[in-house]
Amino acid sequence: NWVFLTRFCFLSQDGVFEYDVSYPKSYGPQNFLLYFDSVYQWPAVYKTSKTCDERHKILDNDNNQIISLTNFTTQIKSTHASGCGEYREKYDNNTVWYRCTHYRKFHSYRERWWFIALDNCRSTQGLRLRYKITMTNNVNDGWLRHFSADEFYILHTDLIFTILYYALFIASCFEAYILHTDLIFTILYYALFIASCFEACMQWSPKHIPRDHLI
Repeated sequence: NWVFLTRFCFLSQDGVFEYDVSYPKSYGPQNFLLYFDSVYQWPAVYKTSKTCDERHKILDNDNNQIISLTNFTTQIKSTHASGCGEYREKYDNNTVWYRCTHYRKFHSYRERWWFIALDNCRSTQGLRLRYKITMTNNVNDGWLRHFSADEFYILHTDLIFTILYYALFIASCFEAYILHTDLIFTILYYALFIASCFEACMQWSPKHIPRDHLI
């Protein structure tokens, strides 16, 4: 009844956690749990023998670390922030589902790791959730926006090395042409050239990234 979903290192003032989730009302109420990297929070619950209730009670809802994914709760602040409503899911025998769409901003005195979990400690049938989560930093910088703070400048580095690689590939193609015209295109260079072509094709091959997940 408790499961870890994802993690992200947010900047101290620029972190945004957005979600678009849906699940059958019969599985509710489910909650997003937002743990940070304090020794008294995430390390105290992950891979421990604590029960679902014990992991839930570690969080303080006054800090908005619990998002109740339902349109009814005794905690008005949590209800307002969850952005939930009911609808009938035609692909599930027209049963009533919750859909919740909203966001949270993170403010702290330093960069922090945040760990997102899901729970429903009263459920007798486990958890069920269709979800899409977007976590961003530095919303004004498109180069860094979707990167965790510990991964900043990875894109820049990858682009530089990709450009250098293709420059080397073009040079090897030119050299292969020269060697071929001079009839000194050796088997060793041919093998290296084929390996270079294969690597270039791998760089351009599309990689499938799922748009949402189901648990």
